[in-house]
Amino acid sequence: MLRSPVAHPIVDPRTSPVCLITKDPQRQYKDLIATHNIKFISRVVGVEKLKGKFKPFEARRLLLQENGLFLADE
Repeated sequence: MLRSPVAHPIVDPRTSPVCLITKDPQRQYKDLIATHNIKFISRVVGVEKLKGKFKPFEARRLLLQENGLFLADE
């Protein structure tokens, strides 16, 4: 893998919270992130949790306001 630094990123993961949306079980991904010592992901949300806890519009709006960047697996 080749990494290339971006001089002026739109969202800087060092200063903005990053939310990772994963398939279930989300615990597996949380453990994987901890094992690899990945610090820039501040929250991991599974699909079932997204459909349940974040089903109301206001809850999704809050999730959007709390995070600067969203990542998702396939």
